[in-house]
Amino acid sequence: MLPGSYTVAWRVTSGDAHVLSGSFVFHVERETGAVAVQDDDGVPPGLAWLARWLVVVSVTVVAGLGVFSLWIEPDGVGPAASSRFVIVAAAMGLMGAMLRLAVQVAVASGRPLANAVGLWGEAVLRTRAGSLDGLRVAAALVGLLAAFRWPRRSAATVALTALFVVAVLNSLGGHAWTSDRRWLGVLSDVVHQSAVAVWVGGLVGLLQWLRAGGADAGVVKRFSRLATGTVGVVLASGVVSAFGQIGSLDALASSTYGRLLTAKVAGAALIAWLGWRNRDAVAALTVPPPRLLAGVRMEVLAAVAVLGMTAALVGTVPARTGGGEVFSATIAAPSGTINVTVDPASPGANVMHLYFFDASGAPRAADAAEATVALGDVPPRRVVLYPITASHFTAQAFSLPTAGLWTFALSTVSRGARTQTEFEVLIR
Repeated sequence: MLPGSYTVAWRVTSGDAHVLSGSFVFHVERETGAVAVQDDDGVPPGLAWLARWLVVVSVTVVAGLGVFSLWIEPDGVGPAASSRFVIVAAAMGLMGAMLRLAVQVAVASGRPLANAVGLWGEAVLRTRAGSLDGLRVAAALVGLLAAFRWPRRSAATVALTALFVVAVLNSLGGHAWTSDRRWLGVLSDVVHQSAVAVWVGGLVGLLQWLRAGGADAGVVKRFSRLATGTVGVVLASGVVSAFGQIGSLDALASSTYGRLLTAKVAGAALIAWLGWRNRDAVAALTVPPPRLLAGVRMEVLAAVAVLGMTAALVGTVPARTGGGEVFSATIAAPSGTINVTVDPASPGANVMHLYFFDASGAPRAADAAEATVALGDVPPRRVVLYPITASHFTAQAFSLPTAGLWTFALSTVSRGARTQTEFEVLIR
């Protein structure tokens, strides 16, 4: 090895498919200067959320409609409207599974999506995360093929089984797999996903059945009893899963993961309350009343929002991994102050929020903002900032791979004037 300074850039995929990256410098005999490392893979952060959301929605809807068609409807076959809906939902699952594979390979390799296509095969064959993604694509494809023959009980059974396999793969490649009690975490997560599918996906089936002219009070009452039972299963399995991922009550309120989980629980409580409110309409059902249709529609819309929060949770670092407290500080700047939060302020993926204020404490607009972060003699690397409002910028899921005192350099432009601000964040 020749004398000089060497910069080593690295990326690693954790057991729950989060990609961590970083760099370090070492010297042989003499220092000659480090090389700057570009840490931006060019993949929009919202794309990973979209992929997870498509998969979660597909599992919930297809599995729920399968249960509704096989065990709730009297003839065990869905109406034509449900058949078309299942095909769309199953296609969403296949699209989400393929997009999830593409994003995972791109982020893990540090390449743009288009340039990472050639690595798909190697990722599926040689890495655990890639193998799970490949199996997820295959199971979603089976579910889609079965959906085209949905009115048949055998097709509904195959589709239901295929989407259950997707749910199991989600658990094997998610936070449950990295919990302290791995198999308990996986089991509770699979049970939770299945119960949510029976409850929420069944609501979609009920809505489709009512819109197709269903008027059998027995069908609605059977689903009401099933949904009531699954709410208890959702609650029990959710508590077990949350306990394994939160770690403490303090983390529930202080971490992004905890706050998202709280919002998800509130959304689920809203769905349960709407369902309870519809019980009077269910008991008096002789024809599909407008009140029941409107109530079920509201439940389904609330469920879509909850599934969105679920997809965000999957991509958020669990609160149990946070060794320190959330960093929060107010930084003096030439044009006012900047309120900074870094969550969870521990090694791994973090989220940063920047709020700009003028000297009087009023929100201050920033036309543009750029940031870099460095530790020790490692060259600064870019932290991608996204504007939420004119005075609020955020960086999502950027990696701080090791503990230490990290230095952030922030550059902003307001009304043509550029300002530079530095602050330090202790990661522990």
